[in-house]
Amino acid sequence: MHKVIIKTGSRLHAGFYYAGSEWNVRWGSAGFYIERPSFVAEFSMDKETVEAPEYIKNYVIAISKIVGIKGLGVNVKSYIPHNVGFGSSTQSIMAIVTAIKELLNVKLNEGEILRSLGIGKYSGVGFLLFNKGGFMADAGIGEKCLIKELISLEIPENWRFIYIKPYLPRGFNETEEKVMENLWNSSEGVKKLMSYGLLRLASGIARHDLEDTLEGLRSIQEGTGLYFSKIQGGVYRRDVLRIANEAWKSRIILAQSSWGPLLYTISTQGEAEGDAELLKSILKEVKVKGEVGISTPRNKGYEILEE
Repeated sequence: MHKVIIKTGSRLHAGFYYAGSEWNVRWGSAGFYIERPSFVAEFSMDKETVEAPEYIKNYVIAISKIVGIKGLGVNVKSYIPHNVGFGSSTQSIMAIVTAIKELLNVKLNEGEILRSLGIGKYSGVGFLLFNKGGFMADAGIGEKCLIKELISLEIPENWRFIYIKPYLPRGFNETEEKVMENLWNSSEGVKKLMSYGLLRLASGIARHDLEDTLEGLRSIQEGTGLYFSKIQGGVYRRDVLRIANEAWKSRIILAQSSWGPLLYTISTQGEAEGDAELLKSILKEVKVKGEVGISTPRNKGYEILEE
């Protein structure tokens, strides 16, 4: 094959439904796949030119070394903002690996490559969503970091994801996430919030019940936030707390995706524009610069585009 064009969506992290050492896994997580922002890149093996943001260039170099190839050309046409909560690392790495498989017609162990780059050690939903899309929960990540599917659901097509990307410091990168290596005990109340949240969240999505979906999201987020509060300062990062509190005054539930600063909620097609305008006014109210976007759900994984 001469060239291949890969397109992905972005991952929104819903939270962890399990964190601990009582099961034979350490972490269990869930997330959504959305259409925008998207990663789109053209790959070829006839020129070793990489036109891409620096973080993607670094992944191209690292993956080429791991796989043992030279001459991978990459032209990135659109990319996912890095380390803000959209799952940019997993999506771009998986796109690069998939392109190599297509171009060279070889089998590669994506899980091994992810692990060697420090990705997917705590949450496997980005990997799962890349392949399938929609809403997914992994079956838990153990010592061997094997990523297996637990839940896979289509998101109602008339739902919309509204996200706030504040212009605030980025979240932890793969190196800084090592704070998660040492598990700590949590209360039974926190554990129940996490596991109950996933069940209500998944049940709401399956029944197309947005109210239950949001309440489930609020629960798993609260449990996850309380679990990580000693790292990030509270249920939310301190610097996005005022945004979340102001939104709640209008009964808008905001979730923090991964380490943030990205925040998001779910609305309907008819109400999304109005909710987005309200969130823009909240940013002005709390004097935080940023952008608000709306995306459709993406109920499919990556795709190979025609030229």
